[in-house]
This record gives sequence, C-alpha cells and structure tokens, in this order.
Amino acid sequence: MAPDEGITRRIIYRPADVVSNVLVAGFRGIAADILWLQIDELFHSGQHYKILPIFETITFLQPHFVLAWTTGGWHMAFNLYHEAITPEEKDKWLRSGIAYLLKGARNNPDRFDLFFDIGWTYFMKTDEYDKCIYYFSQAAQKEHPQWVEHMLAHSLEKAGRHKEAYDVWKNIQERGSSSSALARVVDRFVNRLGKIIDNDTELNTEEIVLEKNPQK
Repeated sequence: MAPDEGITRRIIYRPADVVSNVLVAGFRGIAADILWLQIDELFHSGQHYKILPIFETITFLQPHFVLAWTTGGWHMAFNLYHEAITPEEKDKWLRSGIAYLLKGARNNPDRFDLFFDIGWTYFMKTDEYDKCIYYFSQAAQKEHPQWVEHMLAHSLEKAGRHKEAYDVWKNIQERGSSSSALARVVDRFVNRLGKIIDNDTELNTEEIVLEKNPQK
C-alpha cells in the first residue's frame, strides 16, 4: 500500500483520530474532499448511519462548506427520518437535522441557503408554519433567488395570513420575473389571493352587520 493511500484510509475510517494532525499540517481542504467522496460512496451503498460522524468532521474542518451542512441536515431530516420506524425515532431525526442546519446557519450567517433549508424542512415535515415564515424571511434578507420569496408566500398562505402572502406575490410581480412562464405563475397567485382577500372582506362585513343587526 502506497504511503498516500494509507493516509487516505486513516482519514476515511478513523476521522476523529486524524483531525488534530490535519489541523497542524494545514490539510483541512484535502481531508474534507476525501471525506466528501467517502460520503457519496457510503450513501450509495446504503450505509447511511456511517455517514453522520463524517459530516461532523467535514463541517468541523470546513465550517463554511455550506453544501456539507445542507446535505447533512437533509440526510437526517429526510433519509434517516424515512428509515426510522417509531414516531419517536422520526421526531429525533427531524430535530437532529434541523439542529444541524441551525449550527450551519450560525457558522454562515450571510448565506441564504441554510436558513432556507430550515424553513423547507419545517414546511415539508411539520405544520409549524410560523417557523417556516421566520426562516424563509431570514433567507429573504440575504442575497437570494426569487423562489425563496415564493416559499415565504406559500407559508404565509398556509398560516392563513392571506394579505401578507398577497403582498409578497404582488411585490414579486411588480419587480418582474426572469421568464414569462414564471411571471404567469406569479400572476395566478396574485389573482387567486386577491379573490380570497375580497371574499374574506365580504364575510367580515357580513359578520359586522349581523352583530349590529342580529334580527336581519
């Protein structure tokens, strides 16, 4: 076995044992790349639980490697969640994935990605729409693609906050979209929510009239 192959094997199979040596030697990037390749191999061979300590090592070595944080959080909150049998186990992996994404967000506060993924995880796995709104709003405060705001609007609508959802879509509409197809999607949501708000207003008006004139 060649010397460099031995180093690679130690990094892959005993990551905790070599972290201090890697830090001293200044090989953070190389070690993280090797570990990243191993994650891909383990994932496709179905050895999902072996991946977790490797994610932890990668993000310790490279805390600004956003893809490692987002992939690690997704792996826990979606893959291991799916493999779990009991509701308690599922909740454990969901919360572990969110906690991992939060840790990544604290290490990368200027990136939208991790805040968005936290919101997306809550949106897909729970009905905690206030948390979706919070994290999508945080993502929207960074430099971000337009679809971040789409998810913010969807979350507001799910939470019953129709006027706020309408305002988000209307703002997107006024700024313009990158394609005519996307513009049509935005127009559809603006029109649909506008009708919902009008109906809500009519119902509220009728309720006020009935309260004032209960005999009618």
